[in-house]
Amino acid sequence: MTKRALLLINRHSRKGKENFAQTVDLLNHWDFEIISVPLKKVEDIPFLLGKISL
Repeated sequence: MTKRALLLINRHSRKGKENFAQTVDLLNHWDFEIISVPLKKVEDIPFLLGKISL
């Protein structure tokens, strides 16, 4: 079974870019398929979760 991870990080926060890169590296190391979707606003998260089935 494929391991998948939905990665939601605010890349515009103070540490968001750094955390994003570190998290992607770790998930790749552990052979996860990463689902990374850019969000314009927090209110989009419920809609996004409804469209993506992990």
